[in-house]
Amino acid sequence: HVTPKQYLLNLKLQKACQLLRTTDLPIAVIAGSMGFDDGMAFSKLFKKTYGCSPSEYRHREKALT
Repeated sequence: HVTPKQYLLNLKLQKACQLLRTTDLPIAVIAGSMGFDDGMAFSKLFKKTYGCSPSEYRHREKALT
């Protein structure tokens, strides 16, 4: 039971997670490719959703592999 807007946002964040895990693209590039004009807004939303910043997520995920 989510709105279409929230559903699309969730998809974008999941794709961003995949890119953070599998590429070395800068976070600003990933944010832009997900449709975020502001990298800081992307980082704040990412942290609110996943409990860590995109760079922390990338570091943690790469340490697990």
